[in-house]
Amino acid sequence: MANKASLRARTDLPQNDIDVDPHSRFVSEVFTDARARLKGGMSDDAQAELAQALALLPDIEQLGDAALLEAAAIAIEAVLCDPPNLTLARDI
Repeated sequence: MANKASLRARTDLPQNDIDVDPHSRFVSEVFTDARARLKGGMSDDAQAELAQALALLPDIEQLGDAALLEAAAIAIEAVLCDPPNLTLARDI
């Protein structure tokens, strides 16, 4: 879960010239982290859970609920673990 801590730290970086919503930045970081950690050989169930969780992120972002964004990020982390923790991802 060290990646989760680094994700949170990166959302607190000072903004450059463009004012970016912190939730948007967080979602972008989650997508970037997930892309970097994708691996071949994921089961069909794990791929389906990952796709569902990633597809929900923009909708959750629109709600502006930081706790819900964190929960979604944890669900994605659970799917990307080796082995994937699909029970945790689904229960979140």
